[in-house]
Amino acid sequence: MRPANLDGHKPSLWGSQGVRPAAVSQGDLGDCWWLVSLAALAEWPEKLKAVFGNIDQYPEDGMFKINFHVRGEKKRVTIDDLLPVKKWGSGFKTINSSKSPNGAWWGPIIEKAAAKFFGRYENMDGGFPTESFYALTGKPTHQYVNAKTDESLLWSALVEGERDDLMMAGSVVSDGR
Repeated sequence: MRPANLDGHKPSLWGSQGVRPAAVSQGDLGDCWWLVSLAALAEWPEKLKAVFGNIDQYPEDGMFKINFHVRGEKKRVTIDDLLPVKKWGSGFKTINSSKSPNGAWWGPIIEKAAAKFFGRYENMDGGFPTESFYALTGKPTHQYVNAKTDESLLWSALVEGERDDLMMAGSVVSDGR
């Protein structure tokens, strides 16, 4: 269904409070590695809007051109706004990520574009923030593995990253124990 049909009115791309990291919410898909990068990117609204080609509002035709990066080049992915839904009470709700509490639809839209970029939604079930940061920004990424990194080095990296205004995210990976 299209967001306009789910909401019953014209959808908002950025929501009533503008771009906010709290707009990201996970649904049934195991793509937290992707969503954590979206939330981190939302700390810089201008960078997130650049991924959308700097559009100001939700397009009337529901067509989006989303910018990703692969092998050093920008790749534009075009999608419509038909989102997978499931029956929910007397209506429907999106299966994967959903609109934010302030009515922003950018999360589910960019998640759909990412599913196309990665081949399909199921291909996004598991991954690392370094992959999603690169796909979103085209910038080099670095990953520290806490169990294999000296605590003082990890702390220094966090302090320097904050000082240098870098995008950062954390994740928890089960080691099977």
